[in-house]
Amino acid sequence: MWRLKIANEDGISENKYLYSTNNFVGRQIWEYHADAGTPEDRAAVEAARLNFYNHRFQVKPSSDLLWRMQFLKEKNFKQRIGGIKIEDNERISYEKATITLKRAVHFVSALQASDGHWPAENTGILFFLPPLVMCLYITGHLNTIFSDEHRKEMLQQRWWMGITHRGTQHHILGLFDWVGCNPMPPEFWILPPFLHIHPALDDMNPMPQESHQLEVRHISSSYQSVAASN
Repeated sequence: MWRLKIANEDGISENKYLYSTNNFVGRQIWEYHADAGTPEDRAAVEAARLNFYNHRFQVKPSSDLLWRMQFLKEKNFKQRIGGIKIEDNERISYEKATITLKRAVHFVSALQASDGHWPAENTGILFFLPPLVMCLYITGHLNTIFSDEHRKEMLQQRWWMGITHRGTQHHILGLFDWVGCNPMPPEFWILPPFLHIHPALDDMNPMPQESHQLEVRHISSSYQSVAASN
């Protein structure tokens, strides 16, 4: 069962290369514990996953359900402030606004982590993770850094990686077999846009220049990471 670990809750740093000057305050990391939780907890997690899957086209964000369920149970949270319903064209009174605010604060306070911050999903930074994963693959440390459960989750979510545009030409790094690519050398995509043979000028392949620049940046960052590692 996946558990969200806050800061250095157990007082043990499992990674000798990982250090902090503030005891990892603000750090949040998902850890998998095979024996964690009760059968009811595991059933609730699977029910939440199934509900998310069944409504994935209507509600795409995860809503942070897993860590919310974990925190609310750990703090024995119960919403004791009744909800207020405002009818159409009804005037919002000071009393109703105050009750609603107290109800929201009561709930949000229960979601605060032990070190003071509020955990949340921020997929924006995931945009920079693929080059790091590539470096782990190239250096042979992928299975060392990622546990079996981490790799399992990555494989389960790999369907979204089937992107057709050429910004995902991982064969340039030797991460994908060339037999699955168009017969075109990768250097062709790095040509300057003022050349008449630039691929972005092809009507059959209207790929924006931003994608070419983005691909070059991805490749460059990956090479720099590999070169800087030992």
